[in-house]
Amino acid sequence: MLVGRLDHNRCLALAERSLAGPVVTKLTLVPLWACSTDDAVSTAWVAVNGVAEEGGPLAVQEVGPFIDDEDASPRVDSLWECTVRRWTAATVVESRNYAPDIALQLRAGAFGVLTSRFDEVVSVAVREAEPLPRPTREVPMFANWLEPRVRVPPELASRIQALCFTAEDEGD
Repeated sequence: MLVGRLDHNRCLALAERSLAGPVVTKLTLVPLWACSTDDAVSTAWVAVNGVAEEGGPLAVQEVGPFIDDEDASPRVDSLWECTVRRWTAATVVESRNYAPDIALQLRAGAFGVLTSRFDEVVSVAVREAEPLPRPTREVPMFANWLEPRVRVPPELASRIQALCFTAEDEGD
């Protein structure tokens, strides 16, 4: 019990020192189509939102998998170039609730420190783009595929493709 209290106190001390910001940064909201599958193929594509940061990876805002899901709401239907003020802060969490591949700033026994970011949108420039139809392509089993919902530059298209995966059976 004493060790657990020490672990919690260590995490709490780190979390209390973690508030940082604001930092002004730019990001782009990217309209995407997503399709996730488990043990069956699918053609059910749903609308989701991607976030592309300067110098950072593209990320999907909504939590997947996207199986028998509805379109995201709200969702953007064009590229939104945003300037945001960002703060970061950390909280103490029970580490058993976070898989090993989820980054925690610190894991100490039963506790961990999870860093979160908070964005305040300062300005938005809407860049109209040609809408693309909902895909009808069949996605194989155990896959997560993404497609743009509007025409995007080649560099952004390759970042979207980099997020796609299909699990392979190594026994074949």
